[in-house]
Formats: sequence, C-alpha cells, structure tokens
Amino acid sequence: MHGIPESWVDRATTDQLMILWEIVRRDDKNNFDITSYATANGVGLAFGGKNQ
Repeated sequence: MHGIPESWVDRATTDQLMILWEIVRRDDKNNFDITSYATANGVGLAFGGKNQ
C-alpha cells in the first residue's frame, strides 16, 4: 500500500517495523493534510473566495 516490499516486513526486526510504521503514519498524515487543504480551498472558492 505504501510501497514497502513484503519481504522487508517479513524479515524486519521490531525496531525496523516501528520505523516502517512511522513512515506509513507520516505518509497518511501528509496525504490527509493535503486533501484537507485542497478541499477547504475549493469550498472557499465555491463561496466567492479568491485563490491565493
């Protein structure tokens, strides 16, 4: 899903899995933030706001 090969996950230590999980968590947060900002901007434009 996030581009992490299954073979890495299968052979990873607990510490390595925690690092991979942090990468996935940050990726999800970044995607959510980008989508939220784009949606808020679109709603603002729909109600007569200016694109800045």
